[in-house]
Amino acid sequence: LLDDLKLYEPDAFFGQFKEMELRRIDVFRELSKREKVDFGFIVIKSSTVTIETMASVEYERQRNGDRSANIEFLRAAKAFCADLDDAISNLVAEFPGAEIIFVSDHAMSVRTHAVNPNVALARLGFQTPSVAKQKTFQLVHILKRLIPASIKSKLKNNKNIASKFQSMVGFEIKTSQAFCQALSNGRHGIFINDEVRFNGPVSVDDVQRIAQSIVDQLNQMDLAKAHGIKASLYEKPSGAKMAWRGPDIYLDMPFAYHTTTRFSDFVTATPLPGEPWSLADAVKDERTVAKSPEALAAIVGGEWLCDKGKGNLTAVYDHVLNRHPGKVD
Repeated sequence: LLDDLKLYEPDAFFGQFKEMELRRIDVFRELSKREKVDFGFIVIKSSTVTIETMASVEYERQRNGDRSANIEFLRAAKAFCADLDDAISNLVAEFPGAEIIFVSDHAMSVRTHAVNPNVALARLGFQTPSVAKQKTFQLVHILKRLIPASIKSKLKNNKNIASKFQSMVGFEIKTSQAFCQALSNGRHGIFINDEVRFNGPVSVDDVQRIAQSIVDQLNQMDLAKAHGIKASLYEKPSGAKMAWRGPDIYLDMPFAYHTTTRFSDFVTATPLPGEPWSLADAVKDERTVAKSPEALAAIVGGEWLCDKGKGNLTAVYDHVLNRHPGKVD
């Protein structure tokens, strides 16, 4: 919409989103009537993520009394949300006996600080930095910002290029005992560089010991204490086939903090850009928000058929299984 169609005017931009989402809801409505669906779902993602990513920053500016906030964009975003609410309301009205569950697996926060766990690991002696690799890593990110979005999208879809980019690190793999690899805009844990998963120097028998040592030492760092960053051993779900791929250490931090490997300090303040913002700036891929852990699951027209307490989104799975016994495999 932005790079190819140049839809930089908020009304035109959200007009395309509105058409897309209304068509999606219409298709779901028709399929539900034709197929007599017992359980179905609609994924409304592109538009809502875009609003969270772009509008959150402008709302933050507005709350801070910043006159550079893009009021026109906020107005168009609010109007789109109202149209989406109306469309969902009409859909619910067409199926009065249906039970509706609204789910969001995470929220978004305007980020204020960037956290690079690799810097802490190096200071604690668990990682060997490589100046050459770090320079290459930074150069690639600079070039990434200069490449047009249309070309960037094609490169992302190339599995070989994407794999090589995601494998880039700023440390010596053969001598580093632990690392963090931040591949998306959110929070990431710390992995022990063991011999089985990463062909690293740590034996499987030493993973737990080294992980505990990192947790103990990182939690004693003054900077970690000052910013409310706390490490803990990650409890991998028992019986989960892919659990071994998960991190060994979980990092808990304030909602406005996110992990990254692009900054040279353990914790770096990331204030909002000072210049006025527009949709034309979105193609620069300047991230100013990060995923935050607040999830949402709300039922309309029904009651939960499971008891997992608040904060456990797997309750949705259990509820659906209990609601449709024998129909969901």
